[in-house]
Amino acid sequence: MLEWASMKKKQQKKLLVIIGIALVLLIAAIVIVKIKGQKTEEEVATTATAKKRLNAPINVLALDKRPVVALQPYSKNGGRFVSIVVSQLREAAYEAEYEISYDVIGASAVSASGAKIAVPDSESQEGTQGFMGTLDISNLPTSTSDNRFGTCSAGGACINNNVSGGTLTLNFSGEQKFAVMSNWTYFETGSAESKTNDEVFTLQADGLAKAKDYLIMEAMGVPDGVPGTIATKPDGGKDNGTKPVAYQINFTTAPSVDEAKVSFAGYEGKTVAVWNGKTWSTGTQDESLPLGNGYYYLILENV
Repeated sequence: MLEWASMKKKQQKKLLVIIGIALVLLIAAIVIVKIKGQKTEEEVATTATAKKRLNAPINVLALDKRPVVALQPYSKNGGRFVSIVVSQLREAAYEAEYEISYDVIGASAVSASGAKIAVPDSESQEGTQGFMGTLDISNLPTSTSDNRFGTCSAGGACINNNVSGGTLTLNFSGEQKFAVMSNWTYFETGSAESKTNDEVFTLQADGLAKAKDYLIMEAMGVPDGVPGTIATKPDGGKDNGTKPVAYQINFTTAPSVDEAKVSFAGYEGKTVAVWNGKTWSTGTQDESLPLGNGYYYLILENV
């Protein structure tokens, strides 16, 4: 009788051990399934970024279908800002994103009261910075605001970056995805001879020496009615795109000069077309041509 009771207790212990092992395995299996079903924070962020960024082919859309875009600098509360202005879309789109990267060549700082203060070591280094966002293209023209070259703290102190130039990329989504990208050169203080960073386009006028905070951008698209065929060049990107040999100038404050000489390195002797905001005209390089905010200058082929 005692032997039977002892055997029964051993069987019960064995059964409890088996049940315990089974429960452990079951819990482990559930945990593994949950882990496999979940994404890490990095994976989630990567997925979200992939969904957000349109990543369309760059500068491969036909030139006459590219959007007309300006990059307008302006000043506010002592800071440098830039606004992206889309005035015309020739290819239908319902969604747009922008990204600006720019080269910092120094910085200055002001307190909340506007007094100059020392630039923190973390902000004084040179390098590349940028900003990105979405564009509301439901109504045109449309523009961005508060894209500042620099930062402001919650306490009001602001870092103002010194800028030499950068790139602007716009991604659009419609029946097809397409993107345009161009370089731009920034001039904080004027120079009688203003040359773009790519060393192709030069604008020369004595009055420019007194100008401050203006930029010259490679045109993405150009206004309608160009009196000839626009010269193009490879954009050097991964999609084998092209750029028009065209530039637009935009001032924070327009200078007291309304004419300038222009030249295009590598396109000497070719005809220049000028857009004054209303009409196109043509001229030759190194002669005085109209100058003003938002004016386009481009090279015509076979004219």
